[in-house]
Amino acid sequence: FLAKPAWNLTKEGIYGSEENTKITRAQAETALKTLQKSYGNKPLFAAKVIEAQTAWRDAEIAFNQGKFKEAEPIYRRVLAVSDELALKETERKDAQQFFDEMKKARDAANAAQAPQFATPQWQDAENLRRQAETASKNGDSATAKQNALQAQQKYEEAKTAADAVPKPEPSPTPQTPPSVTPTNPGSGSSGNEEPRTRPRPDLDQV
Repeated sequence: FLAKPAWNLTKEGIYGSEENTKITRAQAETALKTLQKSYGNKPLFAAKVIEAQTAWRDAEIAFNQGKFKEAEPIYRRVLAVSDELALKETERKDAQQFFDEMKKARDAANAAQAPQFATPQWQDAENLRRQAETASKNGDSATAKQNALQAQQKYEEAKTAADAVPKPEPSPTPQTPPSVTPTNPGSGSSGNEEPRTRPRPDLDQV
């Protein structure tokens, strides 16, 4: 291959390699587009998206001024933010599996009437569930998973305790007899007929 001129090597030593920086720039541009598409509408990741956008603008300014050595690490900052958010998304999906199992345990405990027959265990589980949801909203996936797992265990304890409590048999619902319309006994006519008037005796024949 042809060796680069000495002046070019000196220039690269001062300003960096344009060729290498172009490769990093293309990677950063792709990463930024993915960030904006995947996380742009998610408030939890908004700060990181803004950080990547700001880094991209700063890198572009340096690149257009020919300061490739200065632009290179800024482009790599965009890539670092992309990797960080990808890891957070993986952790979030992993935590969601813990939340799904917690919900199943909660539904089973509720069906066993744990709120009524195992109140202490149910309340402990509910508190842990709320803590898990708060941690998840704050982006703390590790704490969210831990609290969700503990809540699941408490719901299972509540169900076991509720199942062990004898429950009264439900009272049978009394059946109302069908209504019967009263009729005039010994009369074949309906009740709407007018009463007949008995004839008066003839006094002249007495």
